[in-house]
Amino acid sequence: MRADMKANAAIAGTLAAALAFTGIQPAAADETAAQDPSALVSLAEAEYAIDSDNDGLPDDWETGGVVLKDGTELPLHEWGVDPNRPDLFLQLNWMAPHNGASFAPSAQSLQDIVDLFDEHGITLHIDAGETFTNIANYTEFHGGEVLPYSQYYFNGEVTGIRLLKDIETHLGDRSNVFRLGLIGDQIDRGNMATGVALVGDSAFFVGKNSQITTDEQLRNAILHEFGHTLGLRHNGAADATRKLPRNHAASPDYVSVMNYNQQFSHFNYSERGYTAQGTDGPIEVPADWDALVLNTPRIGHDAIELGVSFVSQGAAVGHAPAAPVETKAEKREVQVEAPVTAGKNTNVAAIIGAVVAALAVLGIAGAALNGLLAF
Repeated sequence: MRADMKANAAIAGTLAAALAFTGIQPAAADETAAQDPSALVSLAEAEYAIDSDNDGLPDDWETGGVVLKDGTELPLHEWGVDPNRPDLFLQLNWMAPHNGASFAPSAQSLQDIVDLFDEHGITLHIDAGETFTNIANYTEFHGGEVLPYSQYYFNGEVTGIRLLKDIETHLGDRSNVFRLGLIGDQIDRGNMATGVALVGDSAFFVGKNSQITTDEQLRNAILHEFGHTLGLRHNGAADATRKLPRNHAASPDYVSVMNYNQQFSHFNYSERGYTAQGTDGPIEVPADWDALVLNTPRIGHDAIELGVSFVSQGAAVGHAPAAPVETKAEKREVQVEAPVTAGKNTNVAAIIGAVVAALAVLGIAGAALNGLLAF
């Protein structure tokens, strides 16, 4: 799951160059950065953007907590995170009961998911309100039953747009750290699919309709839709399977909960890769666990703008990034002196987050960067 730092810097430079070409500047980039894309990369290589475990959360956040732009304090260092072990945060919300039917997942099913990730070297922290949380020293719940009952959750609204709105409604600035899972009845009139998600973004919906009758089925549906937000499609890793037709049937060699044919019978992502037959020849698809994308664009996306902003004894203590220098030559000197630790990863999510923010001004949603919406 570790990305090469030079490759990350190249990607960041390409994004910055594209923005400069269109005249769009990320919030954290000054005029010099727009003219010189490498200046933006130097910001990402500063100490406050180092991300050793490539989970999207800067090391500084994991060791000292963070105060978000809206003033929300997240003491991640007290919640059991580890800058050298990937951490994922998931908030789950669901509809109020209807006709005696509950939409809440069981505590055991959520513990099963936590244990599965732990077995694969990832710490999954879940806020499901009073039903379940495994976050140490966590006292202010946001998960749980907060949605009013509605038979059709999207009710004719474009699912991707609604999920993007849900991120803002239920997470706000906390989307720097948390992903969002929603559970309700049907997706829409005549749609009995068991879920929909933004691939490589931070929200999914599970339809606990009449087809899901057990805790285990709901558990698997959550794992399936959560997998989409981590970059998996129904044939495996999105990066590897983009060349396959969207309606391409999953191979029986793809043993994963992401495979429609195994969604309710196999509780795991794939442990080994397989060969998919594409229209232009065979495609090697890696094991799901080797291909999960944790540092998706929304996670840690305000890192550059926030700089270092620690939580200390209930008060915000920190400093913002250094003020822009006057000339390109001086900016390059700052790059050379930027505190970069060898072998650590750049938080490219923070850079892409600035790009997403800029595109949002033009009405281009973050999910459109992937062009993907999965069921």
